[in-house]
Amino acid sequence: MSLKLILIVGVVTSSLLQLTTSHRYKPTEFRQFFDKVDNDDTDYSREEADGYEECEDFVNLPENVIVNEDDVNEVGQMTAPNGQHHLMGQHKAKPLEQICAKYKCPEFRQEDSPGCGFKTTVFPGGYWIFTTVDTSSPKGFREAYKRLHGYRSGRTNDRGVKMAFVVPVIEFKWFNPKDPSKVALDRMAFNIPAKYQDDWPASTDPAVQVLPLNETILYSRTYGGYREDQGFLDQFALLKTALERAGITPFPFLKITAAFTHHGFGRQRVEAVLADITSITF
Repeated sequence: MSLKLILIVGVVTSSLLQLTTSHRYKPTEFRQFFDKVDNDDTDYSREEADGYEECEDFVNLPENVIVNEDDVNEVGQMTAPNGQHHLMGQHKAKPLEQICAKYKCPEFRQEDSPGCGFKTTVFPGGYWIFTTVDTSSPKGFREAYKRLHGYRSGRTNDRGVKMAFVVPVIEFKWFNPKDPSKVALDRMAFNIPAKYQDDWPASTDPAVQVLPLNETILYSRTYGGYREDQGFLDQFALLKTALERAGITPFPFLKITAAFTHHGFGRQRVEAVLADITSITF
């Protein structure tokens, strides 16, 4: 991936998954009215869900302990006005196998990792739609999602074409090299479906751009919960530690969030992702 290109066009690699191609945006504050624990098969291990072997010294860390789902009080299920329930505590994530059997996923390739505590994925190149997240606004993430949804739904592309939703939703956060505590650029992206990769409609919204990403090596940790959870944010530090132990240097100024499930709807899967420094070239 060309860093120069990314910095020029603002492309940087969280998160709502539609349940059908006619999905309509549902704001975060409404999740208690619509959430429910899905009925998919949960007879799988955490290792199978995560996609990697956990490091022994990570297992019992507070940010890594999942709730006992047999204990309603511990799991934090909340009863909504419609009588449905949803998982609020950190839980065993929904497996990729189940997600990609049901919804569209890019043809990413998982490779053997040289250490514990992370999975290694080769993410395919292709075209994505991007928009900037206004980090100064509490509604910035939601508004960015709505802009991308407008393009995908056909409202803001020049053909009026409604396209299938491809997971994950990606959020790229670039940090200022002079002050790594500050976000220099925050971008959200949807993958364009394979059907339109060679012939995509143009965006009629100047805040939404269609841009290419090259094949990239990504390292990630899986989290069953929400992108705003402190437990999820802590996964980046665990990932960095695991990579350092394996002799891998991630690109230091980029954090990526990949969300595979509809935010607030049943069992969740969100991944904390760092890019291989060899994939970022000047």
